Amino acid sequence: MPKYYTQPLNFTALMQGKEHLTCTLKDSIAQRIHLILITNLKECRYDKNFGNLIWEHDFENIPNINAWKDIMAKAIKEAITKYEPRLTNIKTSLDLTEEEFINKEKQSLKKIKKKVDIKIQANLKKTNESFYFQELLYVSPLWID
Repeated sequence: MPKYYTQPLNFTALMQGKEHLTCTLKDSIAQRIHLILITNLKECRYDKNFGNLIWEHDFENIPNINAWKDIMAKAIKEAITKYEPRLTNIKTSLDLTEEEFINKEKQSLKKIKKKVDIKIQANLKKTNESFYFQELLYVSPLWID
């Protein structure tokens, strides 16, 4: 059975032959998708296209939420298709809501963030077993005094 290493990798320990924590295939894929989702485009030196389009539009006003959701869902699907080859039949969806955070010391100070709920359904190429992943991202922070 192949080994799937947890992230982050400790390359020094691996080079010295020390054991590194391992995980299941599904956990390995979930870690990779998480990395894709939290990475801004052009952030990785080895591949400027690795990452997620959502961070390019972090503080933008969204005039048409449905069009924005469609564009982001398509971009996420394309990134996962390209950078997670262990999946097939990938379907992505996302919801966008706002969430308020109230400072407990100062009841009047509020922080509002857009919450992006990303859901991914796919199949493992190796076994055709179903795979489900969900991630919440908070973007575009706004402060209200």
